[in-house]
Amino acid sequence: MSFESQGDLDARLDRLLAAYRDACPPPGLSPGFTTGIWVKIEERRRFTLAFRRLAQGLVTAAVALTLLMASYVASPWFQSSPVYSATYLDVLSEESVPQHPALLEIAHPAGGDYEAF
Repeated sequence: MSFESQGDLDARLDRLLAAYRDACPPPGLSPGFTTGIWVKIEERRRFTLAFRRLAQGLVTAAVALTLLMASYVASPWFQSSPVYSATYLDVLSEESVPQHPALLEIAHPAGGDYEAF
């Protein structure tokens, strides 16, 4: 490339950039320019922040519920009956005499005869 052709390219580039400047005027800078940019940024981030707050709240509630259920299961105060801590033989030995009258007749017949099957 010769020196003249380089100068020609520079002149064409200068004309192109001048046409671009004329076609796209620079944005007017005002005192509220920075504030306007931050407002636009915050509008875009609003959904993300709301979703993050919701997710954090749900995680906190899940942890609290998990700890509450774990303390309920682990605490000895909330065991409803000793049936689950007794063996089958312990329960049978405690209920040696039936409480219902029909069962009392079956367990102890009137004649006193116990037949072997």
